[in-house]
Amino acid sequence: MDVANGTAHEVVTANISDQTKYDRQSELKAFDDTKAGVKGLVDAGIKYVPRIFIQPKDDLQDSISGSEAGQFKFPVIDMDGLDKDPVRRQIIDQVRDASQTWGFLQVVNHGIPNTVMNEMLEGVRRFYEQDQEAPNAPNPEELPEACRWLEYQTISDYQNRA
Repeated sequence: MDVANGTAHEVVTANISDQTKYDRQSELKAFDDTKAGVKGLVDAGIKYVPRIFIQPKDDLQDSISGSEAGQFKFPVIDMDGLDKDPVRRQIIDQVRDASQTWGFLQVVNHGIPNTVMNEMLEGVRRFYEQDQEAPNAPNPEELPEACRWLEYQTISDYQNRA
């Protein structure tokens, strides 16, 4: 089977059935080529976690000893007092340090209402649940009036020239 051109389900099936010949790079590429992501694997009804997502115990032991594993603390930045000058400088330094060291952070006391946060999360879910063929294509009815007019004009101009 040509895994490079397969579906997410075929990638998983090939991964499970051929444990003796494991080429991580090829399987990662095959997974990326499906453009389905983890959601595609779930939608395909996988029964096992694909090997590309499993860290070998030896590698895991080498990278982190057991005593260090529980010591991870994600950076949490408290935005309370951001409008006060001495606290502002401290918050900026914390954000800079967390960004450089971790690459991500959690922000608390940011003042964004839960309703806005929930709407944002729902929007992200809707985006990733779109058809895989055109996840970025906007719905014309959701575009601002000026954009809808421009789109209509562009199509009309094209049809007139064709």
